[in-house]
Amino acid sequence: MIFVTSSVWYLVVHVCWKIMKIHSYLQKAEGELQTRLKLAEDDLHTRLNNLQRAREKIQRLEKEKETLQSEKDEYQAETLRLRKLVDNHASAWHKQADAISQLADQSKVRCCATCMQQGSIWYLQ
Repeated sequence: MIFVTSSVWYLVVHVCWKIMKIHSYLQKAEGELQTRLKLAEDDLHTRLNNLQRAREKIQRLEKEKETLQSEKDEYQAETLRLRKLVDNHASAWHKQADAISQLADQSKVRCCATCMQQGSIWYLQ
């Protein structure tokens, strides 16, 4: 049997107490780390979800942009067609007005006052 002095017992108890205290700190630190890890995981999950939604929104907006661009192109083509049509009609009207003016000059026709009152666009003197 081994006899242990009180100073050795004190040392053993003190070391055991320190080990328990260190173990307690480690458990507390592990709990805090687990909490921080959980918060970081939740934050990461939220950010990934936000990123996915942003990607989907970008894709949706790109499709909408393409659709709007094609509509714009169609409207521009239609506008160009209508402008050509208007130019053609205006040219024909000018030609008709010139022809009428030449006929009026040749036959010395004067527009009557009635035509003036009705808003005739030409009057020859």
